Amino acid sequence: MAPNSYRRHRFPPPIIRHAVWLYLRFTLSYRDVEDLLAERGVEVSYETVRRWVLKFGSAFAEGLRRRRPRPGSRWHLDEMVVRIGGEQMYLWRAVDHEGEVLDIVVQRGRDKRAALKLMRNLLENQGFAPTVIVTDKLRSYAAAFAALDLAACYEQGLRRNNRAEVSHQPVRRRERKMQRFKSAGSAQRFLSAHAAVDNTFNHQRHLISRRTLRLFRLTRPRAIDEPINAATGALTCQRRADQLAIDDAKPREMVIDAFRIFRQGGFFAKSQRPRSWKIDAQFLYHLAWQRRHDEDAVRKSDGLFDAVRDEEDGGPVVHP
Repeated sequence: MAPNSYRRHRFPPPIIRHAVWLYLRFTLSYRDVEDLLAERGVEVSYETVRRWVLKFGSAFAEGLRRRRPRPGSRWHLDEMVVRIGGEQMYLWRAVDHEGEVLDIVVQRGRDKRAALKLMRNLLENQGFAPTVIVTDKLRSYAAAFAALDLAACYEQGLRRNNRAEVSHQPVRRRERKMQRFKSAGSAQRFLSAHAAVDNTFNHQRHLISRRTLRLFRLTRPRAIDEPINAATGALTCQRRADQLAIDDAKPREMVIDAFRIFRQGGFFAKSQRPRSWKIDAQFLYHLAWQRRHDEDAVRKSDGLFDAVRDEEDGGPVVHP
């Protein structure tokens, strides 16, 4: 985003970013965002929020996509019917084996040409070919794969593609809240931004501990999640770090170092996250202490990260 993109705006950038994040993260209307900001003392109209989303939403989503790790090599493809402007259209979607949205394309057809467009966008944007592709029994997929000469294993089945089917639910909720999409272009812009935000802030809390979730919220990307200033009543990241340092009886510098290690380690990258054990915050604090007292601890901690990721499912929690 250009540095002067906030010029001639009445409100400071943190408030604009927070308003855009609220609209893209939660199932809210523009008037709902207006009410939430008014509750914090920010008087802004819903039309202004709409213009902010149109201007900054795509740039925020692009920044979030650049920060995402490489997705899995097992892709699930599916399409759903949507009514846009009184016309029946199709929303083509691709997700990986853990539900992260890879791409969304709004098209008029449900044929080989539409499937080819989706696959070409995927291969161009992701930069690698999948090893396994799972779809429903639509024949357009097989024709598109044959035209692209893909070497991936192709699977079809009644329930094998449930991962893609479930990923349609957030779109259906937003479609009902927005009283259907008004045009194909606006639907494409909104769904692309919505997918990037959902990939970043959908924590899957059932897989992590509460303490680790607090650390993760403090280190999430700042392209959208910038705190509102003190006049709005929101706590800043620094104040939350101070509070966590008090709760855990740790020096503030150690807490900040633990945040930095947590971000660099990428524990919760969806392509790398384990499913059978939970990371303990004390492990991060120990690595932070090592990095402050041992110059060789950087290489040691990096080796620990690799060892943790190589643990088999069902392995014990890793403690220093």
